[in-house]
Amino acid sequence: TSKSLAKTNKDLTGKIDKKKYANKDLTGKIDKKKYANRHCNILLIDDLYSTGATVKACTEKLKEDSLIDNVYVFTVAKTRT
Repeated sequence: TSKSLAKTNKDLTGKIDKKKYANKDLTGKIDKKKYANRHCNILLIDDLYSTGATVKACTEKLKEDSLIDNVYVFTVAKTRT
């Protein structure tokens, strides 16, 4: 089973509990040992792309000290600029 970086509330909106995770260190929430000995690709799924900060932070963390070759991003919606 895969684990997400942030879990969603169990309400109908499915919004991320930002207050709960805003100042938390999510280090170690991704099991990099599972992929330590082989190259792999990651699909990062996010509900909304606005500034790109979440995607950038997650991508940098994923590629830090592992053999991840590519991080692909899928978003459901993009805000207007």
